[in-house]
Amino acid sequence: MKKISETIVTLTKYANINEAGLEAIESGTITPFILPDNLKQRFNVSMLFETTTNYQQNIIEPLEATEKETDINLIIAGRDYPLHATILEATFSEIFNFDRATIAVYLLGLASAELMLNEFCFDWLLFDKGNLLITAEVPQKLINTRKKLEVSYKDFGFDKVLLLNNIFHATISRMVRLPAIESTKENALSIYKEKVCAMIENIKDPLKFRVCGIHGGTAYALLNTKVKTQI
Repeated sequence: MKKISETIVTLTKYANINEAGLEAIESGTITPFILPDNLKQRFNVSMLFETTTNYQQNIIEPLEATEKETDINLIIAGRDYPLHATILEATFSEIFNFDRATIAVYLLGLASAELMLNEFCFDWLLFDKGNLLITAEVPQKLINTRKKLEVSYKDFGFDKVLLLNNIFHATISRMVRLPAIESTKENALSIYKEKVCAMIENIKDPLKFRVCGIHGGTAYALLNTKVKTQI
């Protein structure tokens, strides 16, 4: 994959994410991920990607080997939850009275018309503290779809649209447990960093995915969906 240091102006944001992520790994200031309840009040529209053999071999298998060597537990996209990229989200309160099914059908139709069956390439893999992201420059089709969803969210009366500016990413893993002993944790994170950097070096080409579906529902439901099939 491309090195993040090779990017220019539009990807400064990615470089900053990666720098902060590496600092957190090196300093050990990682908070394990716990699925927060507030995601139940966040309506999410995402592209769902096919999990390819290439992804299995270049991402899932190396991360599983890293888990065994470091005793760091991960949840991995394509294994533990669907491989996806968020298009746009909006929050709603518990008293928000709306026909979720009707809204989901409308928003799914809007996103599907723009993005279904399209292929997208991801060029960069970033450290994001306890997460790993694959990222790319934001394609115009996605920008257009986000603008349409933003208008629809506002029309339906959602509390707040969570804008995604200058970012197109999929979170491919999240740390959910670290070794309890501090010295062991420090060593585990050092090995983790080394293994992920090697994994990045070994991926010679961009990761390409085809949109096989669109999620329309809460972010909580999406991340709590166990992957049913494997490559």
